Amino acid sequence: MVVGPEGADANLARVFGQLGDALTSSLDLRDLLRFIVEEAMVTLDAEVSLLRLLDRSSQHLELEVACGVPDKVVRQVRFRPGEGLAGRLLFDGIPLRGVNLQQDPRASQRVLARQFGWQSFAAVALHLHRQPIGVWFLIRKKRKPFTDEEHALLSTLADFASVAVERSWLLHTIVREKHESEMVLQASANGILVADGHGRVVDMN
Repeated sequence: MVVGPEGADANLARVFGQLGDALTSSLDLRDLLRFIVEEAMVTLDAEVSLLRLLDRSSQHLELEVACGVPDKVVRQVRFRPGEGLAGRLLFDGIPLRGVNLQQDPRASQRVLARQFGWQSFAAVALHLHRQPIGVWFLIRKKRKPFTDEEHALLSTLADFASVAVERSWLLHTIVREKHESEMVLQASANGILVADGHGRVVDMN
């Protein structure tokens, strides 16, 4: 079935609406990223998706979400910044495309690509405050190149994923700092009252 321009616009509006709802309702980062990835796979006609995030030490790209391929197969593959297609993408942030991942000289995992029949691919970096924090690959098992429009849409969806990561990290920071403040409050030998901007007591030891 061929979808006309109006139908395509309506579908994109539906997808963006669902992603916006998910961002305001889901607290689990991996579930939220999987939802974004699965929507992208359907919208952009991809069979495989791999999303990796930079670990806390900024030394490796760790697999966060894998769709269309056994998780245990790709989880053992790790990249350093600048290493392979994924590491290169993280290093310079420049989007990548290709028509045959099995033979692309830039790819370090061509054996894996041949094993699973991966061919055309599109990849973008996830950014946080203009700094790359991860990479996202969409892969097709046919030589159907990703168009400029499809690549631009993938970049837009990657922005949603970046917002999800930032939201999760901020929540983690808030929870950690609250826990640390409570520990300091309870450990103090002095009496402490904590008041809000209106003078209301919100905590005490």
